Amino acid sequence: MTNQEAIRLIRNLPTMCEFADAYGKPIDSDAYYEAVDKAISALEKQIPKKPIRIDKNKEIDGNWKKVCPWCGRILIERITTSEKSYPRLYNYSGYCWCGQAIDWEG
Repeated sequence: MTNQEAIRLIRNLPTMCEFADAYGKPIDSDAYYEAVDKAISALEKQIPKKPIRIDKNKEIDGNWKKVCPWCGRILIERITTSEKSYPRLYNYSGYCWCGQAIDWEG
């Protein structure tokens, strides 16, 4: 089962407020929906997403940065000085600090 299939299945589960927990106590529907949202969020973060490219100033030097599509933190940016142009790496691993899987292909 893929993460996308699991997310679709979780979203279509019957409301757990109709059921009781292991101790016979009815489950609060708000708590149930919060738990479902957290589970879906965790699954969605495991699906690799491409970083978002933001051009800083196209007219002058073509500097850019790539940020996490989930939290917006800078992962890498291109810095240009009068002498050279180079990438400044903040996080070039397969995951952002927030836990979002990053797809660096292409």
